[in-house]
Formats: sequence, C-alpha cells, structure tokens
Amino acid sequence: AVVSTQSTGSNPAFGPISDCDESKWSKIFLNNVTSSALISTQFLPMLTESGNGNIVMMSSLSGYRPFPDLTPYQASKAAVIGLTKGMAQELASSNIRVNCIA
Repeated sequence: AVVSTQSTGSNPAFGPISDCDESKWSKIFLNNVTSSALISTQFLPMLTESGNGNIVMMSSLSGYRPFPDLTPYQASKAAVIGLTKGMAQELASSNIRVNCIA
C-alpha cells in the first residue's frame, strides 16, 4: 500500500474575524486547504497504480468545535474535513482510501 500524508497548518490571525484581512485569510486557506489538495493530487497516479492507496489529512478539533478568536483557522480546518469526505467518495472506485485526523 502507498500512503500519502498531508500535515499542513498555519494561523497568522488570532482575534476577532473582523481583524483578519484578506491577505491573512488567503494565507490560512492556502496553507491549510489548498496545499493539502494539491499535494494529494500529485500522488494520485502512484496511488492509483498501486491499487491500494491511502491519503491521510490532518485537520483539527477546531474544524468541529469553535474556539474563541480562531474563526478563519476553524473554517479552514472544517474545509479540510469536507475535502477529505469529497475525495474519499471520488477516489473509492480506485481503491484509494482518504481519511482525516482531527
């Protein structure tokens, strides 16, 4: 089995969501969501060829449960959970499992 693990995360914005400018918001989503998706797609040919692949993504408890002053980070980690669910459904027919640790 071939395993690809994504562990990405950053949070340059701590405080009220009104203090999170577009640049910080973009950085959070680029680092936490986009990078996980792009890294995973780079491994898809190898995972498909193996016939038994695994992708493990890292989210956070905050993707499920809100914490004060972390709204943009929480939104990005909830997006990783959604990405995982979507990829799991899409890749199941290729015998690639996609899971997420929170």
